[in-house]
Amino acid sequence: MSLSSAQRVIFAIDENLPLPPQHIRPHELLNYFSFQTDPVAEGHAFSVRAGLAPSQRDPDFYTLGLAVAGRPVGREGRRNAALTLVIDRSGSMKEEGRMDFLKRGLLRMVRELKDGDVIHVVTFDHRVCNPLRNFVVGRDDLSVLTDTIHGIKPSGRTNLHAGLQLGYQ
Repeated sequence: MSLSSAQRVIFAIDENLPLPPQHIRPHELLNYFSFQTDPVAEGHAFSVRAGLAPSQRDPDFYTLGLAVAGRPVGREGRRNAALTLVIDRSGSMKEEGRMDFLKRGLLRMVRELKDGDVIHVVTFDHRVCNPLRNFVVGRDDLSVLTDTIHGIKPSGRTNLHAGLQLGYQ
């Protein structure tokens, strides 16, 4: 995913520029930064590591960062997941083996699913498609999901907004 939206938001904040709410896409900021986390102690659900750094603009201000890590949960120990995969199939996915890399990742994800997980697939280029809805692992034939993944072909222009709208629905 492009990180340009996150970079523009951070620039606007740093420069005290106006920032219309519709320009903030939280999903693009979630994995923008990397943080060092602490291991989760036995019997605890998560750990929190705090860090304090002086502001680069004003020595009287500090930035507080909190890095939260959840306890590791294996496939059998986790609750069932309801996943909506919003997949870019635009023409740019032809470049640098992006589509092959994406498909390998999706097929690896399939191996981590467990009975009862529910999967929805939304693909987008300049059009939006919902090729798989309410797929339930263990109830439905897994080849339907893997065939859906293998069948994604890059073409067209990118309309991320429309893909995310359908994904959220």
